[in-house]
Amino acid sequence: MWIGLLFAFLTSIVITGYTIPRKYSKESVHVYTVFFAVALLLTTLLWYGICMAFNKDLWYVGGEKHQLEWNIWELLAIGKGALFCVSIIFFNFSIDKLGLARSNQWKNLKTPIAALLMIPLLKDVTGIEILYTVIAMLLLFCAALLIETKNKALIKNKKQLTLGIMFGLGTAVLTGVHQFFTKMLTNQHYVTSQLVYTGIGILAVAIIYTLIMGRGFKPLIAGFKNSCWLPLLGGAIFFLSSLFNVIAYAHISGVVASNITQLSTVWTLVFSILVFKEINLKKDWWRISLGIVFVAAAMVANFYAV
Repeated sequence: MWIGLLFAFLTSIVITGYTIPRKYSKESVHVYTVFFAVALLLTTLLWYGICMAFNKDLWYVGGEKHQLEWNIWELLAIGKGALFCVSIIFFNFSIDKLGLARSNQWKNLKTPIAALLMIPLLKDVTGIEILYTVIAMLLLFCAALLIETKNKALIKNKKQLTLGIMFGLGTAVLTGVHQFFTKMLTNQHYVTSQLVYTGIGILAVAIIYTLIMGRGFKPLIAGFKNSCWLPLLGGAIFFLSSLFNVIAYAHISGVVASNITQLSTVWTLVFSILVFKEINLKKDWWRISLGIVFVAAAMVANFYAV
């Protein structure tokens, strides 16, 4: 169990890091997403090769299915990858419009959404457990409001604010569904192989999206000449967070793992305040403090939902 708790905690740290390159990148969302997906798939294939070279289960207790097979579970992994690519696109748009800290608060609603979906995978579920999950969702919504509405520039630009929130909420829903399918596949002993197929699904949608938005591959060529290393770095970091996440899911409840990764809220706020200067801590310290209290209360509620 301790392995699952450890990797869930590591996921909360690493998953914060993959969003940081987007803050520095000047590439359009569709170009950024393609290079991000390429790095994710390449690092996934590298890890898969290492696992096959060792020819043994490195992390999953009880036996892991390494073989790449075309069955319903692997097709599901491709589908959830395609779905998650859309969530990545939404989140990049949300970051561009709201900033990292504010967009992340809306994305954090993914945890109670995933918990509601994962409850049927648990045994002896009661109405009180569902109630705690709903309470957690409301607490996270309040935390997002505390950090969101104080920005005067965004309040003046209501269209940008509304779109940013909508993209953030869309990210939360799609990511929550993605986490549910990730746990479902992990329960079927697909750990390393599901990462490969998920990466394929992400890259496929990213390329299609770029061809539609960029009208060809010219934007990709231009992006490669400029600063493609930032999305490549983001994709590589995201691979680590995905790997740590499935390892956590393999050892503990999906609800508990998702709940611990909620600590990414704290790490994101630290980066946003100290590095990106998105939030004035001296002026809004009470809003930030109260928001963190709401997040902590949501984590407690999610634990009771287990």
